[in-house]
Amino acid sequence: MEYFLSQSMTQDKNSNITNISYNFLNLPNQITQQNFTHTQSNGNVKMVTEQTTYIHYNAAGQKQMYEVKTSYSDGTQQWEQILYQGIIVYRGTSTSFSQAPHLQADYMVQPEGRIRISKNAEQQMTWQVIEII
Repeated sequence: MEYFLSQSMTQDKNSNITNISYNFLNLPNQITQQNFTHTQSNGNVKMVTEQTTYIHYNAAGQKQMYEVKTSYSDGTQQWEQILYQGIIVYRGTSTSFSQAPHLQADYMVQPEGRIRISKNAEQQMTWQVIEII
């Protein structure tokens, strides 16, 4: 692992992170990883040649958007975006860097938990479990 003088990490070879860039608030805004395997949700294992994560913040340092651009060894690409708009979180995926993902509402955050919105417009409530001792 390598660090700036400000104690911010710049590389982590154990996680294949080759570069981490920071904004003026010292928050990470670009993370690049290279040459690792990725298990997809369907169980397929693919070799990733490069994956770059972009994190966008507002002036107060709150996360506004999260983007992940992935290039696989077989030549395919994936671009995923997560957009935070108040209590609603939008998510979208594209199979090309030239076409932006189509964002759809994924879930809504509230104090008691979150409401997940499925593709067929059904709502599923997930409650937070808090243990008070």
